[in-house]
Amino acid sequence: MPLTEQPLPGNVTTGVVRVGDTVRRPAGPWTDSVDALLAHLHKVGFTGAPRPLGRDARGRQVLEYVPGECGPEAGTYPLAELASIGRLLADLHDAVAGFVPPEPAGWRVAIAPDGADLVCHHDAAPWNLVRADRGWVLIDWDGAGPGTRRWELAYAAQAMAGMRPDRPVAE
Repeated sequence: MPLTEQPLPGNVTTGVVRVGDTVRRPAGPWTDSVDALLAHLHKVGFTGAPRPLGRDARGRQVLEYVPGECGPEAGTYPLAELASIGRLLADLHDAVAGFVPPEPAGWRVAIAPDGADLVCHHDAAPWNLVRADRGWVLIDWDGAGPGTRRWELAYAAQAMAGMRPDRPVAE
């Protein structure tokens, strides 16, 4: 019996579906680099990312589905949660330090900071965090690419704090 495709909840990229214990994503010019990065992270024991599982018959990227609860709404994180997410990012940056991208590497980075010295996730935000049995897991890696620790941490802090023009300053 063929497995059925299930839409994922939330603001999900078009074409991303769950099939059994996997997630299928449309592939792009960056996908081989992202898969190499995710394979490296798995190999060095970093548990905060899904494992890459290749391509399906339709050429889509196949990733491990990580069951769990999506991150809380921005601005509602308890301090201990923010600290654990900061630890996740520090562990990510330590794990990726030895990563050598495939040549030629293709990335889909929206804003590459000056002085990029390692590969970053680039969208560590509530909508890309899953609280799984193994701890916090970052999903949606197709924006990964060259960056800096400082830029990634600043982006995550801004996203977690829920800083938006429509929120009162006191919040």
